[in-house]
Amino acid sequence: MNKIVLIYFLSVFLLASFGVCGQYKKFPDGVYKSFDQLQHATPAYNVPLILMENGNRKTASENEYYLRSGIDSIDKGYIKNSIYAYVKEGFVYLNCYIFGLCKGYALCETSGRYFTFYAARPCKEVTQDAISRDAMMGATALLGGVLLISEENPIEKPVYALDMDSGKVSVLNVDFLKNRPAQYHDLKEKYNNENFPYRDGVMLRYVEMLNNRIKEERE
Repeated sequence: MNKIVLIYFLSVFLLASFGVCGQYKKFPDGVYKSFDQLQHATPAYNVPLILMENGNRKTASENEYYLRSGIDSIDKGYIKNSIYAYVKEGFVYLNCYIFGLCKGYALCETSGRYFTFYAARPCKEVTQDAISRDAMMGATALLGGVLLISEENPIEKPVYALDMDSGKVSVLNVDFLKNRPAQYHDLKEKYNNENFPYRDGVMLRYVEMLNNRIKEERE
């Protein structure tokens, strides 16, 4: 009996944990060459690319994943400049270079209205319209402070949010969350009562709650 109870509570815990970083919309595997394709879950084509973890990912100036290809028509330059996102086994990896966040790809932690992901600080090589001026300045400013230091993010790597309605990228921080759920007074009040609202785990949890609320309204 005790074993059954233990298994039950472990199952509930695992389901709740997956809900924080889960992706409820299904994205077919493949290469997405634009925001529009990702927004409509229509990949340009499905070519198996090699997903590699970056050995230097534990620095704030490096992204966690890189893609490699064994096909001559898909070289490093194409992977760097022409792919918006890559989906493998249902998980979405965003091309950070497209957003001016240096080379490499980042795994989306949440999906829905807002895709959240850890990425490098903004680089000077690329500054496209996809990332807002506020996001560029905000990430640079926050890296010098203490708000990004937490158990979930000890290397001070910024967390960003991609708005799947507009394609704009913003820094995920306290101001972002206080402004976005303005119409959801219960979520806003609950978030304002958090003891550590700036921690990554707390912010990601509220983004997931916000995504679910928006999803319910649109269904």
